[in-house]
Parts: sequence; structure tokens; C-alpha cells
Amino acid sequence: MSAGCVGRRSLLIVTAALALSACATAPTTFHRAYEQALRFGNEPRRGVVLFLHGCDGLGGAQLFAWQTVWVRHLTDRGFLVVAPNSFADPRPWASCQAPFPNKEEIYQIRAQQAALAFERLRSMYPTSKVLVWGHSEGGGVANLVTVPVDGIITTGYQCGYRSTGRMWIRPEVPLLAIMGTADPYVIEALRFAHVSSADELCRMIFSSPKWRAVIVPDMPHAASWDQVQVRESVGRFLDEIAP
Repeated sequence: MSAGCVGRRSLLIVTAALALSACATAPTTFHRAYEQALRFGNEPRRGVVLFLHGCDGLGGAQLFAWQTVWVRHLTDRGFLVVAPNSFADPRPWASCQAPFPNKEEIYQIRAQQAALAFERLRSMYPTSKVLVWGHSEGGGVANLVTVPVDGIITTGYQCGYRSTGRMWIRPEVPLLAIMGTADPYVIEALRFAHVSSADELCRMIFSSPKWRAVIVPDMPHAASWDQVQVRESVGRFLDEIAP
């Protein structure tokens, strides 16, 4: 990260055992993720969407197929999509299946990468709205965002950060959390949170009227645009925060 740090828009990561500020003076820097980001669209007429990918990465030069459909709809609606590559920086590689690496370390790295991306995007587009879309592990990173972004969308991730039952998004920041009842990762998270349903978990955690959850019956991990609830909820959300 640059020596200037994020400053007034600092990103705070709180884990069970460690509070780590994005302004920490650790010797390691994480800048390649942003420098090697995929970019889709032209000028941000309605805003910039920072896409935080899952534990399996960006899925190639054009993302995974269902994410490409999302990006096409976002760019058609006047958004510039920027997708940093977390694996461009030195970090644990295999993080999607057992034996898992240190996930807290990964979240700390990814949050620092996101902090730099926020700083760069605010500098490049000072008058544009900045939104976050985090999928799966990227949704966990999005739940740690404390900077005043204009809106956050998570897909393939339960309400709240990991099994802590907490989130650090500012209450004034609109949040749309989309998840499916057939998503094995969400089902596993519910077991660790000791709740019977995603709806119950979201009601326990959500403390702001600006946060809403859309729970799609039988939808797996991929939040396909073919799902009516997905495309309609995203469309309304974008129209509200970036008309």
C-alpha cells in the first residue's frame, strides 16, 4: 500500500483475535491486485463498481460466465466495473477447499487490497459514486468495509462476517445481500452461526433500515441473472442509489 495510507477513509478490519487498520505501517504492500485489475465499461456515467472476487479468483480474462452477465448488465446501465486480482500479490493460493490456509490472514490481505482500490478509485473519479460488489469470499471482505461507499452488494455470502455474527458496514451505507437456499457455503455458515435459516441470521444481524436481504429459493452459489429475484432486486437497488 502507498505510504499515504487511506487516511480519512481508512478501512478497519476486526477479527476475533486481531484489529488491523488499513493505515498500519506493516512492511508488506499489496498493490498488484489493483494494478492488474480487469476493467469493464467506459466512463462511469452512474458510478464505479468495485468487484471483489471469490476464493477461486477472477475466473480468467472475462470472469466466470454468470459474473460476465452481471458485468454486461452493469456496464449497459452506465457503470464502470473494476475487478482487482487478489492473487496478483503474494498470498496463500488454495483457499476454497480443505486443508484451508489461514483465512484470517487472507481477509487481512484482501482488505488491504480493497483499501488501496478505494483510495485509487476515489482519486481517479472524485465525483462518481463508488459501489462494492463482493461475491463469496469477496462478500466477506465487503462486510468489513467501513469506508463511506455509496452502496454494497454481496452474493453467495451469508449476512455478517464469517461466523462472528457481526458486520462493519456503516449503517448509512445501503446493503443488498443476495443468497440462495441451496448454496452450500451459506448452509455451512448457518450451522456455525447456530441458526435455522438465512432469514433468521439476517434478522439477527441487520441493524439498519438500509440493509436488506434477498433469499432466493433453490439458488446455488452463483447468483445467476436468470433468477427473477436477482435481477429485479439489483435493478431496484441501483436505481435507488445511483439513479
